[in-house]
Amino acid sequence: PAVGVHVRRGDSCFHAAQAGTRPTCRSLDEYAPHVIDMLGRYGGSHVHLSADDQEAAEDLAGRLRGAGATVSLLSFDRSILQGDWFIEHRVEAGALDPRLVIESALLDTLLLAQCDALVLTLASQMSRLALSLAAARTGVPPPYVSLDGRAWGCCGW
Repeated sequence: PAVGVHVRRGDSCFHAAQAGTRPTCRSLDEYAPHVIDMLGRYGGSHVHLSADDQEAAEDLAGRLRGAGATVSLLSFDRSILQGDWFIEHRVEAGALDPRLVIESALLDTLLLAQCDALVLTLASQMSRLALSLAAARTGVPPPYVSLDGRAWGCCGW
């Protein structure tokens, strides 16, 4: 079994103070214990890590490898996703390649949806889509932890 992890560090969580529906950036200290617990609980050793921040990806991958997990993540320059300007505005201004943005998001979402358990934040559209696709694939929602305490299907999404 594989555990999928979605770490959000991008534009949206930095604007959380502007709107209550925007996700806050969660500490990496919150992710690792849940991932390690799920690996032990379900007999897994593999983690697919989806992150929009290179430093966060490397930090969490190191922690999980130190706990004996194998970790995979897409190989691309995550620095393009960093900044305090919304990604869609950077795409509109021609400052960001829309193809790379959509390809990396789509691939990560599909890879997360193939995992047997998930650790994520359900305030994130991408996390909700991955969880929904995983449930559609198997007919039931997989085991998951939402670090922001939101339930799947909450809030009229």
